[in-house]
Amino acid sequence: MTINNCCPVPIDQRPIEEFKALSNSWFFSKAKGNINNLYITLIISWIIMFPLTVLVGRESVQFRNNPILTIMICSITSLLSPIFLLLRQWLGWRYILSRLISQKVEYEETGWYDGQIWEKSITSRQQDILIANHEVKPVIKNIEKLLARILILTCLSSAMILFNGSERT
Repeated sequence: MTINNCCPVPIDQRPIEEFKALSNSWFFSKAKGNINNLYITLIISWIIMFPLTVLVGRESVQFRNNPILTIMICSITSLLSPIFLLLRQWLGWRYILSRLISQKVEYEETGWYDGQIWEKSITSRQQDILIANHEVKPVIKNIEKLLARILILTCLSSAMILFNGSERT
């Protein structure tokens, strides 16, 4: 890379290196590679949360006499876990995107905040924009689509429960 010689930004704070670190991390790499890995992780998080929400939900006086309603509400409530995981994915990838497309890079030379700013050279900016457009933006788009689907599912399920509950009264 050409920026090694002229870039004052410490290596671990350079956008390209932050991208590589994020791409190689266990959690964030799920969204970058095969999207099925992300689906599996989200389903596992939902499966783990479901029994916990059932334990809490069955102790409710209102739901104690209606196990079907309890299971329905608990299944919707346990969707919060995948939603939070997707939000964390989205925030991480958006941060990297903003660092990659930015013309200037903020960095710290020491452990204490001494905020320095480096303006990217043309070659490093072009390289970063290329990575942002071809690697990061598709990941963000996939996460946004999946998050929208889960939120729509949650809203429709909640509306169905509310509608059925209002019919009984």
